[in-house]
Amino acid sequence: MGTILLLESVNLFLGNNDPEASKHISLSSMTLPALEYQTAAHNPGGGPGEIEFNMGATKKLELSFKMAGYDPDSYRLFGVGSGSVNTFTAYGVIRDKREGTLIQGKSIIKGNIQKVAPEAYERGKMFGHDHVIGEVSHYELHVGGSEWYWWDMWAAPRARTFGNTDQEYLAALGLA
Repeated sequence: MGTILLLESVNLFLGNNDPEASKHISLSSMTLPALEYQTAAHNPGGGPGEIEFNMGATKKLELSFKMAGYDPDSYRLFGVGSGSVNTFTAYGVIRDKREGTLIQGKSIIKGNIQKVAPEAYERGKMFGHDHVIGEVSHYELHVGGSEWYWWDMWAAPRARTFGNTDQEYLAALGLA
């Protein structure tokens, strides 16, 4: 029988897991990378209509988040010449609604901060900054200690999900 897993709270560490790097107080929102394949349209001359073929490669991955106020760490990581790769770790409190139990969610992202956008100031409203982590070369998603998704630009020719690799695909590339 199924359940529903709902995300209740999140925390983000910019750069490492040092407790001083925690953004749990200033983090307002966060969006994990969308998992989307590249596709190619084909409209056969004698066929009944167009189709989108999955090309087996993912589109670029990005993580976005919003923080209240000014954050010196995000400005430092964005700074001129700081296009170096950093590790960003997000933790989440996920509740199993059937059992009422708490499960830890964890995402590890390697990339760099490519956008720090201050919002327009409006009197009486919260002021913050929108951020984007791009040039993502590594992404992991773990739920309850189980690996749900793993992708690495440098280590694998293909995404690996739920701890499985496609051995036939790797063999065809001469890698297995």
